[in-house]
Amino acid sequence: MKLRVLAYLFLIVHLPIQAQTQNILINHMRTMGFIMDEIFARSSEPNDYPLAAQKTRELRQQLIEAAAHTPKKFSSLPEKQRNSATVEYHQMMARVIYLLAGLEKSLSEESQALPEGSYVGEKIRNQLHELSVLIGKAHKKFRE
Repeated sequence: MKLRVLAYLFLIVHLPIQAQTQNILINHMRTMGFIMDEIFARSSEPNDYPLAAQKTRELRQQLIEAAAHTPKKFSSLPEKQRNSATVEYHQMMARVIYLLAGLEKSLSEESQALPEGSYVGEKIRNQLHELSVLIGKAHKKFRE
């Protein structure tokens, strides 16, 4: 009898934590989507580069916080596959963090001085494209 009560109490405590963790990840992802939209909008004009750089920092912070959580679908995988998926998930997140740091640097440099005759924003557009491709691959692979 005691064992059944303990098992029931474990389920009561454990299930809401799993659901809460998943909601946290979903909220981070939703917030990151909005921030990414702002970055794209702000990175089209050199005057807006400083704000785009700030939004890039915010996005990176959200991503760092989201990395502590894994998609719910991982919990249904056998341990070996779950570990492999988690490693790949974190590798992709780390790559996005790295690319965001490079984008922020570019946005900060471009806003300081634009040489005469330079291709304004070409580097930034390429970085945004690379980010979009990687984020699309990650969503395709890991989104529920």
